[in-house]
Amino acid sequence: MNKKPNPVQIFAIEHSQRLNGLILSTHLLAAAGCWLNSLALSNRLILLVFLLSSLFIQLWRYNKKQIVSLKYSEHGGWELVLINDLCIPVEFEATSVLTVWMMLLSCKIGRQKKIIVVFSDALSDKDYRTMLATLKTSG
Repeated sequence: MNKKPNPVQIFAIEHSQRLNGLILSTHLLAAAGCWLNSLALSNRLILLVFLLSSLFIQLWRYNKKQIVSLKYSEHGGWELVLINDLCIPVEFEATSVLTVWMMLLSCKIGRQKKIIVVFSDALSDKDYRTMLATLKTSG
């Protein structure tokens, strides 16, 4: 029996409004906590400056997107496609968390370990479900 080769699947990852909202809301809650505590005004202002710095750094890192897509083929496995069209082989670990609204992909890239966060609104509904199923079945 001839088995059809599995085509290469490419999952283009866009910006996620949910992740952006999570970054903003976390920093706003922390700012409210800093402002409402019983520290002296000068200490509260210093904490707020650090929080604003953290917010700008996180938003800058988020908008400086390096990963364009994830590519999967049955023979080649998973690869990260970076902004400069560089493909890097990646191995996902069993500690990855896959849910219907978010994926926390724990991966090995060479000797480095990284976590890639993919919210469901970063892909189309069909692509997100396909990627979720592919991740679960590819081991």
